[in-house]
Amino acid sequence: REPTEEEKEALEAALTGRDAETKAPCCIKSLFIYPVKSLKGIEVSSAKLEPEGFEHDRRWMVIDSKGTFMSQRRNAHMALVSPRILPG
Repeated sequence: REPTEEEKEALEAALTGRDAETKAPCCIKSLFIYPVKSLKGIEVSSAKLEPEGFEHDRRWMVIDSKGTFMSQRRNAHMALVSPRILPG
């Protein structure tokens, strides 16, 4: 899919180091990826930007026995599960 105007503006702001609305300088203090939706995030020092977003970010999800997506909204304990990215 094509990125929305809002996504394009956010990416431009991130690449130029300026706030999307005010154009004021900004900086990234911390960066997290979430390999599995609704599980705990992983703090990273850098992230590769791919057409779908950051590499390894929200590429997987947990489903129940009926194939229904599970989320923190109904299963708050999911935030305690720490995924890992293994090399290879």
